[in-house]
Amino acid sequence: MKKNKENENKSKKTSSIIVLSIVTLFIFVFGFGYIWNVQKNVGKKTNQESADEYSKHFAMIAKDFSGEFWNSVYENAKRYADKKGIFVEKIGENLPDDYTISDYMKICMAAKVDGIIIEPDGSREVEMLINKATKLGMPVVTVINDAPDTKRVSFVGINTYQMGQVYAKEISSLMDKRKRRVYILTEKNSAGNEIIFGQIKSALLQGIGSRININVQPYYIENNTTFDIEEGIRNLFLNKATLPDIVVSLNETASECLCQATIDYNRVGSVKIINYYSSASTLKAIRKGVVSKTIELDAKQLGENSIQVLCDYIAFGHVSDYISVDMNVISKKNVSDYYKKDDVNKN
Repeated sequence: MKKNKENENKSKKTSSIIVLSIVTLFIFVFGFGYIWNVQKNVGKKTNQESADEYSKHFAMIAKDFSGEFWNSVYENAKRYADKKGIFVEKIGENLPDDYTISDYMKICMAAKVDGIIIEPDGSREVEMLINKATKLGMPVVTVINDAPDTKRVSFVGINTYQMGQVYAKEISSLMDKRKRRVYILTEKNSAGNEIIFGQIKSALLQGIGSRININVQPYYIENNTTFDIEEGIRNLFLNKATLPDIVVSLNETASECLCQATIDYNRVGSVKIINYYSSASTLKAIRKGVVSKTIELDAKQLGENSIQVLCDYIAFGHVSDYISVDMNVISKKNVSDYYKKDDVNKN
């Protein structure tokens, strides 16, 4: 009987080892198969019948390419790079969801790209990988969120102080004697969003907060799935004791969920909404009065400037430490202008 149990335990351990080995092998093959596929296609122009080689291969890394914003940044970068004979690879689009920004960086380094454009996640590991890539001759440009303590060659975006000032001005324009409670939707464990929240709060307290009592708080949401975001926003609207007067979203997916929740819980007009990015649904919500305003970084400038910075660094060995892009504020007054632009080319 004892021997049978021992044999059974050995059998279970053996099965576990086999399963683990298969999973490990799958990840290894899938990951490096992806690298091989990238390298194989670098020398081909997808928009031409000829097999002319690209002069350079750049990689773009973001946490999520499923939304309109990052796809707009990529498409603008790609169009600009095509004119210069440069191939821009969107890293991570066909990889499993559990791959991280660190994994994407490792893939880029293994593929020996000529330059990397990345929105860092604030982790120490990504910062170390940025330094390593630069040391190996792969210049790194950070966009939207910066990593100033690394060896990245430049940051393309807007500094958090300026961003705080813009948001504070727009929030203040929606405040009155009754509307004083402000919630800023922010992702948990997001160092970039924490800094932005701090700047918004500071600017509000120094401005309108010096004249009237206001309450500015972060409202943390999980950003693992759309369901997590929807659940967090649902709880926000159902709690009448803490129902905000103004909600500000710093995330494209959260903005979409916020629009729908405002309608579902009959809060249109009573809760003022400031969204992030000019997605088609957000522009429509502004026209209907569901959303008061939306604020976005200029995706065209982000894409084109990122490519140009890498080109300049490779050519001359130095570039400006910081390249600023515009922030656009869209409301009912100018939303029709963005509808016209959207018909031709996003941004």
